[in-house]
Amino acid sequence: LCELDECVIMACPTCANTTCSDASQTCADPNKDPDSTSDWTCTCVAPAVGSATAKVAECVCDECLTSTTCVDAGQTCYDADKTCPSKNDFTCECKPPSIDNAVGAAAVCTFDECKVRAPNCTAIGQYCNDPDLLNDDTWVCHCLPPNVEVGRDMTNAKNALCELDECVIMACPTCANTTCSDASQTCDDPNKDPDSTSDWTCTCVAPVTTQTC
Repeated sequence: LCELDECVIMACPTCANTTCSDASQTCADPNKDPDSTSDWTCTCVAPAVGSATAKVAECVCDECLTSTTCVDAGQTCYDADKTCPSKNDFTCECKPPSIDNAVGAAAVCTFDECKVRAPNCTAIGQYCNDPDLLNDDTWVCHCLPPNVEVGRDMTNAKNALCELDECVIMACPTCANTTCSDASQTCDDPNKDPDSTSDWTCTCVAPVTTQTC
């Protein structure tokens, strides 16, 4: 009984000789019948993937198959260059709505919730701000100048409580500005609701009465 292992025998024209080993690959001859020749295969060594019959294999090293860096962070992995000499060039991509990514490491996923939540604020005449782009539900509404924020709405903490003191604020078309003080009078705004404007009053300073000043 004769056999021909083309991966082992060196002196035959169809044998692998050192073709596979020179490429740091393994050689296998699936059929050692002497009449079955040129059927030896080169196979890439893990983590590389690939094989070829009677020639050196083209090895693929997809780092997304061997690294759990992206998956462990709940991100998507993408390896643009799967050639084996290319290492640590895989990309971790954040899942929507974040668009951040990082090469060779997990990305820091950020998202400004105001890109979605801003209409909630503009609907009540306020602007949106997200102070923490790493965590969810951190967006809040703030007062627009010249209104001043004095607290948060007890019924909806996302909304700011705003007031407009027309005797103090100088940069608004309905404010007293220096009208009262220029006349040596005091100014009072009885309703500081931003929707209540032009209701400020000038009052004479005692002992002068309103009738004579």
